[in-house]
Amino acid sequence: MTATQLGFVAGIALHDAILGLAAEGEAKTFALKWPNDLLCDTKKAGGILLESKSQDCGESAVVIGIGLNLIAHPQGTDYPATDLALHGINTTPAYALERLAKSFGRWYGVWNNGEGFDVIRTAWMERSLPVNAPVSVKLMEEQLHGTYQGIDGHGALILSLGDGSERRITTGDIFPL
Repeated sequence: MTATQLGFVAGIALHDAILGLAAEGEAKTFALKWPNDLLCDTKKAGGILLESKSQDCGESAVVIGIGLNLIAHPQGTDYPATDLALHGINTTPAYALERLAKSFGRWYGVWNNGEGFDVIRTAWMERSLPVNAPVSVKLMEEQLHGTYQGIDGHGALILSLGDGSERRITTGDIFPL
């Protein structure tokens, strides 16, 4: 479904907006973590949530929620968190939202209702964890360990397992090791 691709569009937009707020030396500390998180120094600084609904008339609606830890972050979470202020990025919610809106508008145009997902996929991969990074993937019924190989043309995580096989994952939590 092309609506799920909007999470990748939002991730790129968030990443680029925050890079615009960060000092030059801090730019290398940000990465996107599949499927919907922004990391700063390997800790979660923001996240994206999509909600969609199809209507009887054949129309669909998607709501994109984006959370960004500007001056505080939760403690004791499954995945370590951080906030931008801890990294010397001081901004107001209004200015961060303005930057995000501009960035999202640009990338939404590139996406073009799914027609530009190949470009989005490439841009997302350029901002993601490095390929071949060791990761753990928590699924509903199992935990997998392997190396991150990026995302496929539909946005599924590609995980290389120790036996040389690859697995496509559409739902789960990944944790860099």
